Amino acid sequence: MDKTEYNKKYRLDHITYFHEYDKERYLTNKDDILVNRKEDREKYPDKYKKRDKLNYRKLRIQVIMALGEKCVDCRTMDIRVLDAHHINGGGSQQFKTFGNYKKYYKYIIDNPTEFLLLCANCHRIRHYGDLDG
Repeated sequence: MDKTEYNKKYRLDHITYFHEYDKERYLTNKDDILVNRKEDREKYPDKYKKRDKLNYRKLRIQVIMALGEKCVDCRTMDIRVLDAHHINGGGSQQFKTFGNYKKYYKYIIDNPTEFLLLCANCHRIRHYGDLDG
């Protein structure tokens, strides 16, 4: 076992200790860490753009899984076209209160009964159907 593998294994075996250590280190050096992150993000924008896109996709898949994996109207399972539909309306207003997709998606995952999973076509039909009545 080389040094890198050993270090990974050691960290996994002592994960609770490292979580506490990292948390304490962050709390004592929070301002410096945030400044360094901002500088790093500005210095390497492509790296962070790629990571952010990947994280967005992972979180979006978690939302889709939490809401049932297929459109409730037509049963399509193509994740490229699936949307979360706010049952009581006001979804765009609620999104604004969260400020970013991460917080909003985590809210959807924690409160799946407030949302339906619809494909883009069925979602538009539901919204325009409200105007017909």
